[in-house]
Amino acid sequence: MNSIPWLGLALVAAVPLASQQPRCEAPATTEPFIPALTDSGRIFRGALSADGREFWYFRKVSADPDAEDYRIYVTTRGPAGWSPARRVDLGGEHSDLYPALTLDGRRLVFASYRRAAGDTASHPNASLWYAGRQGDRWGPAQYIASATEPGFYHSQITVAANGDLYFRRTSPDWRRTDEYMAPAVAGGYGPARLVEGADRWANWRPGHYVWGARPGHDGSYMILDLSTIDSTGRRSPPDVWFSRRVNGTWSDPRPFGAGVNTPEAENFASVTPDGCALIFTRGFSSFHRVLLAAAMEGE
Repeated sequence: MNSIPWLGLALVAAVPLASQQPRCEAPATTEPFIPALTDSGRIFRGALSADGREFWYFRKVSADPDAEDYRIYVTTRGPAGWSPARRVDLGGEHSDLYPALTLDGRRLVFASYRRAAGDTASHPNASLWYAGRQGDRWGPAQYIASATEPGFYHSQITVAANGDLYFRRTSPDWRRTDEYMAPAVAGGYGPARLVEGADRWANWRPGHYVWGARPGHDGSYMILDLSTIDSTGRRSPPDVWFSRRVNGTWSDPRPFGAGVNTPEAENFASVTPDGCALIFTRGFSSFHRVLLAAAMEGE
């Protein structure tokens, strides 16, 4: 399968006009974000819409620790603050996760355990789908056959400013995870291609385990999920690290500062489309937010 170089990332195209962008309100040190959403052990990746008025995330709805049963939720911001979260109706009782909204807010891309036509696997896995906004509702979910590998687990979905789709694909035996990009084309998405260089830190340094890397909002940096490994081989809860691209060379990864990382698990990081804020999940229980520039200043 062909790969694409990081220089080819088109993440800076089609950004909103300055007059349309929300004012950057992120704090210089990490603070809880929408505390009303806190839900012990059930909160997963969230993402803010380009206009700053919608926050999308997914949460676990089953009490069974082994059940892969999730739903997508949204909360909207009005004059009185953020609304109570409501479940997003995407057609039926399906396990849906990893919501990502296009820049114009008209398409929601997500992963889902729903079975696609012709899928005969004994155990369905999370594949790629999207739905179009129709007024205050969403149209029928559309299977992204061109970018989905049946039986593989698809996760960590983001949508670039030009509409291209970035995601991770994990093999059925969970031994390999790679970063992919599927280009936006008329009516959907083209075939997925490996993102060159995303695995450059797979065996970066003894005592460290990199779960994955993905592009930042403008392609000038990458976000890494990283655990340290103790003398017994046990991995610590993940932290959020980053690497910058300077003069064509990627810097050694280092942890985000400004209070991002703690002994708890910090993961599922996303960056607002304007590059203002880093939003992440702490302990699978709450969302936190910090000014991206401040978090990149130092450890």
